[in-house]
Amino acid sequence: MGPKDHGVEQGAPVEFLRRMLATIEAGTVELPAFPQVVIQVQEVLKNPNYSIQMIVRPISADPTLANRLLNMANSTAFNATGRVIIDLGVALTRLGAQKVYSVVLAHAIQDVRRLELLRSISRPLASITLMSPIQVTLRLRRLSLPGP
Repeated sequence: MGPKDHGVEQGAPVEFLRRMLATIEAGTVELPAFPQVVIQVQEVLKNPNYSIQMIVRPISADPTLANRLLNMANSTAFNATGRVIIDLGVALTRLGAQKVYSVVLAHAIQDVRRLELLRSISRPLASITLMSPIQVTLRLRRLSLPGP
């Protein structure tokens, strides 16, 4: 039987499982580290006496995340008055703890995915440094990346 066993195309999930099995068999499983900001925000929210400043500290260490939360707090969904919020503490108060935690978690997952993507393309791209321009273009096409 081939790749279309029983009329069902195996596709990406099966390929992922094959690679995962090969990785496990080779003993080279590397799990990505979960961003500290999630753990720190979780710890703060476990404390029943937390203050908004306790949440601001870990979030402000990640400018991209802080900007994302400020933009959300300034959106029409959360800011009916239209007055621009520039204070992260005010923005987090407006959004509420549950929404802030959801955004922090989603942001962390995106970071992990981005890191995995960079790892997956870094190995093939490493060999490109010794190639001619034509070889580079051909390799990038094979990797489905835009060429020069």
